[in-house]
Formats: sequence, C-alpha cells, structure tokens
Amino acid sequence: MLTSNLLHITILGVLILITFANFALIAFPFGSQAEAATALNNTKPSAIDAIKNITKNLVNISATTPLQVVSPPAEVISPNGFAGNPAGQLVFYVTFNKPVDRSTLIPGTSLIMSFPKNLNAPVTVTYGFDDDVVKIVTNNNVNELCIFQPDCVWTLALDGTAPNSVKATDGALLNDGFRDYWTGFVIVG
Repeated sequence: MLTSNLLHITILGVLILITFANFALIAFPFGSQAEAATALNNTKPSAIDAIKNITKNLVNISATTPLQVVSPPAEVISPNGFAGNPAGQLVFYVTFNKPVDRSTLIPGTSLIMSFPKNLNAPVTVTYGFDDDVVKIVTNNNVNELCIFQPDCVWTLALDGTAPNSVKATDGALLNDGFRDYWTGFVIVG
C-alpha cells in the first residue's frame, strides 16, 4: 500500500512539473505583451532587459579575447613547421586566432628569428587574406644562418609584453600581454 501511494505521489508530482513547464513555455512568448502593459507602472528591469544585457556582454567578451598563436605550437622544438624554398631560405607560417595589426608585427623588434649565426636574422613578412596567417621568410639561406653541431636549432619569438607587444586589429594583446610566444625548430644534421 505504501509503495502504491508513493507511486501515485510521484506520478502526481511529475504531472504537476510537466503542467508547470508547459504553462511556462506557453506564457513566455506572451510575457512581452504583459510586460508592455505594465512597463509604465513597473520600473524594475525585466527578463527581456536581462537577456539584452547578457547578449551585449557576450559581444564585449568576444571582442576582448586575447590574440594567440594557433600554430605552430608554443614552447616546443620540432623538425616540422617550416620549409625551404629554391633559394635556400626558410619559410614559416604562423596562424593566429584573429587578424593581426600589421603595424605591431615588426621583424627585428616584436618578431625575432634567432639562429646560431644571427641572433636577430632579417626576415620578410607577408599576410594572408584575413591577416590571421603570416608567412615569414628568412632573407638569408640556411648556410648563412645555421651552424650544424650536428643539428641546427633556432627559435621564433613574438613579443607578448610591453612595450612592443604584437596586437590584434581589435587591440587585444598577444597572450593577453602576460608572456612572449616562442617556438623552436631543428634541422637534423
């Protein structure tokens, strides 16, 4: 008998919840009509105002996402992520999560290619269609940059801290302005 009563109470509770949920789903679209009628008498923020504020804040949050390097991965040394061209120059592609402000990505200042023979090797930078992909080509060939003992290891560093931080077109700083980005490469000798 107790089990039967408990089952009836549980079923009744579920039915009440379903009825309340259906009422809320039906009443919600009509809530804006009732809100319009009481808007003159009620000065408290409404649920619709709250939704507008949340939406507005989400837009602001996405606009302040820090600039980050998507590839190549940071803080690793890898034999991948670069190529050579017919002139013997090294070619790198750096992909960002948003467009880069071209005026802040400055070879020799906020972009440093450090090789055994030249700790700040000159490079040429070109941008992809949306400025979120950057092609970096060394001005010198591999033999002018590398010392093979037995391998040649070098790094790419991007300034993520003031005063020369790389920035996105929306003003966001690389790594939120807290740390530099670097990655390493190796040619196995």
